[in-house]
Amino acid sequence: NLHGETLVQEVMRGFEAEDHDGWGWVSAEAFGRVVLRLARRARMSDVAAKRAVAGVTRRYKRPESSSRAAHVDYVAFCHALEAAQQPSEIDQRLLNQIILDMKRAANTLGRHLSELFRTKDRSESGFVSRYEFRRIVRHELRLDIAEPVLLKLMEIG
Repeated sequence: NLHGETLVQEVMRGFEAEDHDGWGWVSAEAFGRVVLRLARRARMSDVAAKRAVAGVTRRYKRPESSSRAAHVDYVAFCHALEAAQQPSEIDQRLLNQIILDMKRAANTLGRHLSELFRTKDRSESGFVSRYEFRRIVRHELRLDIAEPVLLKLMEIG
């Protein structure tokens, strides 16, 4: 970008402009505006971008927020975004092999992997919870994947 900032710094700056009291959270609407700009910059379609915004907003919504006055923890979102950009200690070839194993396991059940995840996406946001992801991999696909690798798969999912 023009200011030489990292993506996370740029996104954080966008949130800080919306955080008038400096508490580290913004309204769901303000959060959605910033994330939507990010999604569009990544050249996502409007439909996919809006689904992504809805899922990410739900994930980072402050638990004590009412549905009418929802607030979202943008600091936690930025930390996760930054972590996702860090080089991984887990080899990419290993992740690719595990994804292939997941597809094969789903095929032995007579299903496509994407269909299996879509059936667990109750909100139709394009995301499943970490709990559901872990449950699908370990119980439905019956794959024994080490927890750090499973967490990395959830991160890139």
